[in-house]
Amino acid sequence: AVTITDNNGCESSDDINITVHPLPIIELGNDTAFCQGSSITLDAGSADSYNWSNGGTTQTISVNTSGNYSVTITDTNGCESSDDINITVHPLPVINLGNDTAFCQGNSISLDAGSADTFIWSNGETSQTISVDASGNYAVTITDSNGCESSDDINVTVHPLPIINLGNDTAFCQGNSITLDAGSADTYNWSYGETT
Repeated sequence: AVTITDNNGCESSDDINITVHPLPIIELGNDTAFCQGSSITLDAGSADSYNWSNGGTTQTISVNTSGNYSVTITDTNGCESSDDINITVHPLPVINLGNDTAFCQGNSISLDAGSADTFIWSNGETSQTISVDASGNYAVTITDSNGCESSDDINVTVHPLPIINLGNDTAFCQGNSITLDAGSADTYNWSYGETT
């Protein structure tokens, strides 16, 4: 209230009610990180209008890429508040066991899961590399220092050796002969040069 007096001694008074509206409350939370392929929903809380840095105008936005996201909210009184949050999206670790492969019995192959912090193979191994000498599907899940996981698998086929049996050692008299049969195969290489 105020009372004023002029130089003639005349007085007038008036009063005014003043209301100070609190700013709207907004808290996007702490900076956060997650692995590629996931997303997070940012919620600006209750307000009359929203203005996100990525152009969004709704209470919530879904985020799946790295960056700084800010929002300004306006309440029914026209009061504004802002907040921001840094989002880090970690890439998934790279893994490639290669193409499916096959080889002959008696050989083996080394499978390498590459660089990571932890390895879990389908056969229970936990090392970066494993040696494989049996047919099967071999899968591995790797985890990096950010806790991000990737998986890959490979089919390995181990072909059995062809069966060959020339029979027992044998002897016969000069002038006779014996036929040696190596069985069914694609190629033949006899020790004396024959290929049949």
